[in-house]
Amino acid sequence: EEGKRKRDDSGSVAEIDLIKKSGHRMYPIEIKMSATPSSSMARHFKAIGTEEMGTVICLGARKTLLASNLLTMPVSMI
Repeated sequence: EEGKRKRDDSGSVAEIDLIKKSGHRMYPIEIKMSATPSSSMARHFKAIGTEEMGTVICLGARKTLLASNLLTMPVSMI
């Protein structure tokens, strides 16, 4: 699904690049030009109200786990 905009708890607009839906579950995806992604790049994921695994697609060299529900994936793996 195309990106989604939603207001978060603070009233700020949260934008997520892509959302993969599977049944009632939503998996947020951010696409970043960084080779060194951080968990702050996915700060808007909570705005859609999901605890599912989120992914940051980036220019990094390997797949890493940034948090229990946040994965980074190199664009070269797609």
